[in-house]
Amino acid sequence: MQSFPVQRFKGFFPQTFTFLKNLQAHNTREWFAAHREEFYRYLDQPLRALFSDLGPFVSQTFPAFKWETTPKTGKCLSRIHIQGKSGVNLYYTHYWGAFYRQNRTKQSDAQLFISLHPEKVRVGFHLGSEARLVWMRFQKNLKKNPHFFQSLLRELVLKESYIFETFKKSQEVPHPLPEVHDLEALKTWAQAREMTIIRELDLQEPRLYQPELVQMIEEIFKDLYPFYVFVTTPDPISKLNSRIQATDRPVLPWTKALRGLVKEEPPSYPSTTSLPVYTFQQLLEETYLEESFLKSIENLLNSGKKQVIFTGPPGTGKTYVAQKFARYLQGSEGRVQLVQFHPTYGYEEFMEGIRPQVVQTREGFHDVTYEVEAGLFKAFCEEARGRKGNYVFIIDEINRGNLSRIFGELLYLLEYRDQEIILPYSRQRFSIPENVYILGTMNTADRSIALVDFALRRRFHFVSFEADQAVLKRWLEKNCPSMMEPVLKIFTLLDQAIEDKHFKIGFSYFMDPELDQDKLRLLWNYTLRPYLDEYWFNDPSRVSRLEEKVRKILSKEKGS
Repeated sequence: MQSFPVQRFKGFFPQTFTFLKNLQAHNTREWFAAHREEFYRYLDQPLRALFSDLGPFVSQTFPAFKWETTPKTGKCLSRIHIQGKSGVNLYYTHYWGAFYRQNRTKQSDAQLFISLHPEKVRVGFHLGSEARLVWMRFQKNLKKNPHFFQSLLRELVLKESYIFETFKKSQEVPHPLPEVHDLEALKTWAQAREMTIIRELDLQEPRLYQPELVQMIEEIFKDLYPFYVFVTTPDPISKLNSRIQATDRPVLPWTKALRGLVKEEPPSYPSTTSLPVYTFQQLLEETYLEESFLKSIENLLNSGKKQVIFTGPPGTGKTYVAQKFARYLQGSEGRVQLVQFHPTYGYEEFMEGIRPQVVQTREGFHDVTYEVEAGLFKAFCEEARGRKGNYVFIIDEINRGNLSRIFGELLYLLEYRDQEIILPYSRQRFSIPENVYILGTMNTADRSIALVDFALRRRFHFVSFEADQAVLKRWLEKNCPSMMEPVLKIFTLLDQAIEDKHFKIGFSYFMDPELDQDKLRLLWNYTLRPYLDEYWFNDPSRVSRLEEKVRKILSKEKGS
């Protein structure tokens, strides 16, 4: 075989396509042998040079994958000879090459390809029938995110230069793309045999014969890369979001599709774009807290550390205030999500983990795959990335979970908000967007507070909520003035009796708009008294003495 040194791509030749036409008419071993040098000079050598020039672009522009970029036969380039065939029609009448992932083959993986034909050049994305595992991934992603796939197609349809083809199981000819507005028709693609999205260049295109063809193909590959990600990765939206964050280019071809996306699988967040703005005055009126106290929380969150934990004894309104404050922070375009930690909560639920999935193959069988799935916080961050408004993530009872296990390497990002890390399962780059805030709540009466180490404390501001009688008084004046005297007397009695501030009884126990004497008595008998029994389990006489005083207050109010 004659060897030619690989040159930089200077363009194809008119003889490139003349050779393919003649091969179509004289497809024999004898003819090819007589014209072998033409094949190398006009087809093989220019295509190798083209792949040599495009290889660094593909590797650097799409670094999420390890690409096969070697411009050799059996690697990126195909064979012109049909293996195992003898007699006539020994050769393909087209010559092509493709970029795909390392340690796979062109047939077993999706491709970004270039194909030379007698009448045209085709550049595009292809998923063949032998790529069984990729088809299974495509099926799952299409079921999970059909609207995103639809939005990607719309972006290409608007360009009016792409051709969409798929082979159905019962057909041997290309089947045109269904109308992109027909979501159900798009889902049938998962049952097809092949899928191709291409730009066709006729032989009159002047850039075919110029070095500028390299830049043209680069732009086509950038258009089609989202489809490659969609069919090959378990979380294509996160992967493309990470690419947008990592690139120096502010707008990539698929950015509009991502910005227009509403995710359909959990975690799913209701849209808040139509909500009216929740003002600071409303926050002040509905929480009954001091203005200076609320302003201090806002100032803390607007500092470089956008994480705050509300601490205090039970009943001091920590979760309620966190929800109200989150509503204030989100404005009209942000979102709020709440999760409660518990002892069995883990990294897999919070950040990401491997989950078994049962999928149906195109042959109708069922198979089990193990996929990396995003956890609640990771998905929330990807939802927030690149969007307007503030996104507030509330972690209720944060100290009840194994925090080191749940947060993992997220502890680093909580301290260094401008950095990113590589996640261990997906190998994706991840960072916390600037518009994401974290509000945590911590019950100081819970013994697990001792498990909160200083590494975590350094990454959060801590705001103390106390059993403040003034808050209760303001609420009673507005909502239940007739019960102010007995409630405040009992509240004061409990406050003085419980010396440990971490175990005091908070004001929210009494905040029932329909509170009356009977309900106050029920509250004492079935909520407050059991709490005190546990608190003074080794000194029940203290509970008895306190109960006697409470009953006097209740009986006095009943007599009056």
